[in-house]
Amino acid sequence: MPFDDVAAMTYRIGPSTIKIRVGDLTRSHSQALVSSDDYMLSMGGGVSAAILREGGPAIMSDTRKMVPRATGDIVVSGAGTLTARYVLHAITIGPWGQAEQLPPGAMVRQATHRVMRLLPELGCTSVAFPAIGAGVAGIPYEVVATEMGFALLDSLLDNPEAIDVELFLLDRFGGSGVETFLETFEAAALSKFGLDAFPDGDGSTVRNLSQHSRSHSPIHDESFGRQEQIYSMLRQLDQRRNSLESEILESVSGGTHLEDDVSGRLTRTLDEINRLRSVYEIELARQGSEADGDRNSVFVSSTSRDLERHRAAVRAVIDRLDLKFIGMEDFAAEGTPPATMIQRKVLESQVYLGILGMRYGYVDDVTGLSMTELEYRQAIASDKDIRVFVMDDDAPITGAMVERDPGNLEKLNAFRETVLKSHSCGMFRSEDDLAEKVERTLGAR
Repeated sequence: MPFDDVAAMTYRIGPSTIKIRVGDLTRSHSQALVSSDDYMLSMGGGVSAAILREGGPAIMSDTRKMVPRATGDIVVSGAGTLTARYVLHAITIGPWGQAEQLPPGAMVRQATHRVMRLLPELGCTSVAFPAIGAGVAGIPYEVVATEMGFALLDSLLDNPEAIDVELFLLDRFGGSGVETFLETFEAAALSKFGLDAFPDGDGSTVRNLSQHSRSHSPIHDESFGRQEQIYSMLRQLDQRRNSLESEILESVSGGTHLEDDVSGRLTRTLDEINRLRSVYEIELARQGSEADGDRNSVFVSSTSRDLERHRAAVRAVIDRLDLKFIGMEDFAAEGTPPATMIQRKVLESQVYLGILGMRYGYVDDVTGLSMTELEYRQAIASDKDIRVFVMDDDAPITGAMVERDPGNLEKLNAFRETVLKSHSCGMFRSEDDLAEKVERTLGAR
């Protein structure tokens, strides 16, 4: 069968495609070919050797003036006599005995992300990847499939421009390797983005990737909304993780040695992000199960200094109704990260009562979200009873009650829009107005 007709699977995601192929990457007609290589760009084995063999010595001449390079770099060279315009050399192997700054999976993910970010700068709309790091670097096939899947989908999911991606596999295991890769790619990557793979007509090897929809899912509408929020949180954590990993690689590429305290801080932050991811993934599996928490407890979420009187008025209502108040005023100082404490405190409650004013509030370093938005997302993920009150636009306020940071104001507006769209919110103008409406809401439970 001619090369152009052979594809183990084609995924369509918006205007873009991901074709998983079995065969020789050098026969691709993509504008950019990706090679996985060592820090000296020796092009001595696997896909890199095949590219050199087919493209000729001009490729090596291009790369000679660009070595040595740091692990994680992407080096751009010409493609010699190949039909491609560029070869993008992903450095996945450092000097012998050198301790890598990132684990293998993160290296694969970052290399894929960096290639995808380079394409528009090079004017390319098509790219062919090998299974990065699965050859001489010895990274397990399952890890490569998972991390490349994450990075490719994250790059294409919201991209309005059409990008054609080819991913070439060498069938080293007589068919089982390709099947393993495909299964891992779908199970470990697609599901974590909330995507379904729907067959395209009668073509069993073509699938459309799209968000879960009510027409395709038996999930109850409320559970569907909860899932959307969890997938959104997972993606937020992934983007934060990618940003920190990229910071590490930029430092290494620039020849900067990370101080022990900085390296330790970044490592702890990445560990906490991965821990949070695992918690939200567990929440996905809790479909239809009853939410935990004290039946008579109410978690009160809001910014603090600007809404101090409002929180006091709400607490008085909760006490009068003989309910248990859970809020920041009673949190004891401890060494756990803020996101971890929030998760625990929200889980202790049955009702989440959100009060959204005109400030975004303190932003958590781990997640990149404000404490208030993080509390809200945890309550959604934990399937709590959600009650939200939003300050009216014409409420009497002081200057100190208004968000002034442009970046945080943008986040606040997006958060406010999400809340108003997702819930029947109560609007309030003052602390007395809020207290009255909270009492009616909680008293009717």
